[in-house]
Amino acid sequence: MNIHNRYFITLIFTILRAGFNFIVSIYIARYLMPEVYGNYQYIVSVVTALLVYANIGTDKAYFTFISQHKQTIQFHLIYLLWQFLQIFAILSLVSLLNENIYHLILQHIDKRLMIVAIVALFLSSSIQTMITYLFESVRKTYYAQSISLLIACIHLIIILFFIKEHILTIELIFYVIIAEYCVYVVLALFLMLKIKESLFLVTNNNAFEFKKNCIAYYNYSKPLIALMIVSFFYVLFDRWLIQKYVGPHGQAFFSISVQFSTLSILISSSILKIFWKEVAEAFKEDNIEKIRKYFTLISNDIFIFTSVISISLFYFSSEIIHFVYGDAYKDSLLVFQLIMLYTIPQSLGQLYSTYYLATSKMHFFTKVSLIFMLFGIPLGFFFLSDMGLALDESGIALKMLLDSILSSMILGYFISKDLEIPMYIYKKLQILAVCFIVTFCFYTVLTYVCTNFIYQAVLLLFFYILPVSIYLFMKLKKEL
Repeated sequence: MNIHNRYFITLIFTILRAGFNFIVSIYIARYLMPEVYGNYQYIVSVVTALLVYANIGTDKAYFTFISQHKQTIQFHLIYLLWQFLQIFAILSLVSLLNENIYHLILQHIDKRLMIVAIVALFLSSSIQTMITYLFESVRKTYYAQSISLLIACIHLIIILFFIKEHILTIELIFYVIIAEYCVYVVLALFLMLKIKESLFLVTNNNAFEFKKNCIAYYNYSKPLIALMIVSFFYVLFDRWLIQKYVGPHGQAFFSISVQFSTLSILISSSILKIFWKEVAEAFKEDNIEKIRKYFTLISNDIFIFTSVISISLFYFSSEIIHFVYGDAYKDSLLVFQLIMLYTIPQSLGQLYSTYYLATSKMHFFTKVSLIFMLFGIPLGFFFLSDMGLALDESGIALKMLLDSILSSMILGYFISKDLEIPMYIYKKLQILAVCFIVTFCFYTVLTYVCTNFIYQAVLLLFFYILPVSIYLFMKLKKEL
C-alpha cells in the first residue's frame, strides 16, 4: 500500500477513534465534575510518566529496527518480555514505596487504585503501541487502525452505559480499559497469525543472537536514557505543581485543554508512524533525497493544518467550554486558549523528534530536549508556586508554549542544515498571520449570523476546515 493511501486510512481511522475517545472524555469530565475528574487525570499522568520512564526509549529503538527490515519472532518476543519486566518493576515500586513519600507524590490517592491504573494503562499504552508498531512496520496500517477503532467504539458504549446507570467511578473506568484491551490483544494475535509470513523473518538458522540485539538496543537507547529520566520528572513535576498549588479542579481545567488540543494535532499524530517507517527505511538505504522530499512536504502540511485547527479552537474557546463542558469548567478559558496555541509548535516538534529517532541521530535531539526540560522545571515552579508568580494552571501552559516554540525552532534549524533545505521561517510566519486573519473573519461572521454553537461548528467545518484538509491531502498525494 502506498504512502498516501496509508496516510488517508490512518487519518480517517484516527479521526474516528479520536472522536470516540473525545466524546468519552467529555462525558466523563461532565459526570465526575472537576474535583474527581482532576484526580482521575492526575493518576493517568503519573502512571503514563512511570511507563515512559521505565521504557527508557526502547520502544523507539524497537520501531526503528523493525521498520528498517523484518525481524525474527524471537526478536519480538524478547521485546515483549522486556515490556512485562517494566510493569513488574513499576508495580513493585508502587507497592513497596514508603507511605509518606507515596502520599507526598500521589496526594492521598488510594494505592490499590494506582495498581489497577498501572495495569490498565500498560495494556492501553505500552502493549497497544507495540502492536501498532508491528503492523505499521510492514505497512499493514489497516489492521492496526481497525482493531483500535473497534476498541474505542466499545469503550464509548460501555462508559455511556455506566454513566446512564449512575455507577461510573474512577476505578471502574480502569477495569473497563483492562477488559477491553484483553479483547484487543486477542484480536491482534488473530490478525498476526493471519499474516505471520509478512510480519516475521523466517530463517534456516534458529539461533537468536540475544547479546547482539541487546547491544543494539543499548546503543540506540543510551542517548535517550537521561532524556527519559528528566521527562519523567518534567511531566510529573508539572502535574504535581497543579495538584499541590491549584488543586484537582486546576488539574481538570488543564486536562480538558490538553485533551481538546488533540483535535489540532490529528494530522501529525496520524502520519508520524508512517513518516517514521519511510524515513527509517530510506536512511538505511542512504536515500537522502527521499527523506528530504518527505520531510519538506509533510512538515509543510502539518504546519498549515495544525495552525488552521488550533487558531479556530483558540477563537471559539469560550463557546466550546460552555457548550461542551458546562459552567463548572468556565474558569478554564485562559489555560484552554494557551494550550490551543501550544499545539502549533508542538506538532512540528513531534515531527522533528520523529526525524531524529528514525535516523538514529539521538545525541543532538537528546541534548536540546534535556536543556529545555531542565530549564522548564524551575520555570514551571516560578510561574505556579507561591514563591514565584503564583499563577494558576495557565502558568504551566504558558511555560509549555514558550518551551515548545524555542525547542522546535532549534531542532528545525539543525534539520534544515542536515538536509540542506531552507527553514521557511518567513513563510511560516505568513501562514500564521493569514490563518489568524482568515479565522477571525470566519469567527466574526459566524457569531454574527447565528448564536447556536452547533451551527457555527458545522459551517466552520464545511466552509473552512474541510476544504483546507482536502486541498492539503490532494497536494500531498500529487507530490508523492
